Amino acid sequence: MKTLREKITEIRESLRRKGYRLTPQREAIIKILLENPNQHLAAEDIYVKVRRAHPEIGMATVYRTLDL
Repeated sequence: MKTLREKITEIRESLRRKGYRLTPQREAIIKILLENPNQHLAAEDIYVKVRRAHPEIGMATVYRTLDL
């Protein structure tokens, strides 16, 4: 089973191949998704969770990251 760090590295490489960067904001959002694999999280749920540790992240960032 892959660790969280290994999964993040794979996602970083996948985004890079597509011309995107894994920004700290995107990484924080992706970590929320990876840490809750059995939950169906709405964008608003992700926003609430990510804002606890990263209050600078806006709802638009969550939507753009999910779109990627």
